[in-house]
Amino acid sequence: MDNFIKFAQEQLKQLPIDYGDIRIVKLKKEFFEGRNGSLEQAHTNKDEGFGIRILKDGNWGFAGSNIINEEAIDKTAKQALESACATSSIQKMEIKFSTLAPQIGTYQGPVKKDPFQMPFAEKVNFVTKISKDMLINSKIETSRCSMQFLKTNKYFASTEGSFISQEYIIKGADIKAISFDNS
Repeated sequence: MDNFIKFAQEQLKQLPIDYGDIRIVKLKKEFFEGRNGSLEQAHTNKDEGFGIRILKDGNWGFAGSNIINEEAIDKTAKQALESACATSSIQKMEIKFSTLAPQIGTYQGPVKKDPFQMPFAEKVNFVTKISKDMLINSKIETSRCSMQFLKTNKYFASTEGSFISQEYIIKGADIKAISFDNS
């Protein structure tokens, strides 16, 4: 991804603009649910896309795409530039940038065990076993166990030289039991 971001950064620098940046977001989600010892649902979903902001003569332009490749960078950057030019007749304002030096850094959230590195079957077995084990109590009619995971990767680069990446994982689990007592 670093080479791709650097390519985008260089492409933006070639345009007749005052400033430009690209933000890329990649999401990966997993969800597992066991009910009464059986697998109720398990699915994985991936989403990704990027946005380009351009400042030209005091006017902002923006465009985005869900296709991440070099051809899409060129097309999307041109669309953002067209957007900035299109607003030139209705809005002109002085933009003052921070005097901070370009920022370069990486952040990775603390994770003891990355759930996306665990085998799929291990996660399925966990939710089905927990939902089955809860049925040991004869009063429990329905038991459920679910887990969900979200991994987010974000990248930012600007024509001023900033290059920032971050990754974090959010995990969650839930168990439920429904029981009836006719006494």
